[in-house]
Amino acid sequence: MRVVVYTQDFEPITVIKLDQWAVNFLHTTERVALTVIPVLELAPPADDEPIKMETWCVVLQAVWIHAPRRQRAGMVLVAQDEKNALLLRSIFLPGQRRALKDAEDAAFHKGALTMFRSFGDSDD
Repeated sequence: MRVVVYTQDFEPITVIKLDQWAVNFLHTTERVALTVIPVLELAPPADDEPIKMETWCVVLQAVWIHAPRRQRAGMVLVAQDEKNALLLRSIFLPGQRRALKDAEDAAFHKGALTMFRSFGDSDD
């Protein structure tokens, strides 16, 4: 489920994909803690040093808002630590994905065309 994470002032921070277990957990406890694990570098550490790996915890609080027209409650997620919430892996909303895919396709085609033209320019 895609959800928007808000600051405590109800400013949107990011959009994340929340797994079903977390959604179910929020229905019963109204809080969920997500661990952020950074991506490790591919380069080996110098001098056989141990790999240092920090993790962060982001606590999300569910705020329930009743929507009379829909006859059900909606969930708004508020981050307790806004800086760490920015470390969560964000996703794009459905309306943003088409434009992103078009831009990626255009960049790929431009790069492929440049590569194929460079084969004809070689002096071999």
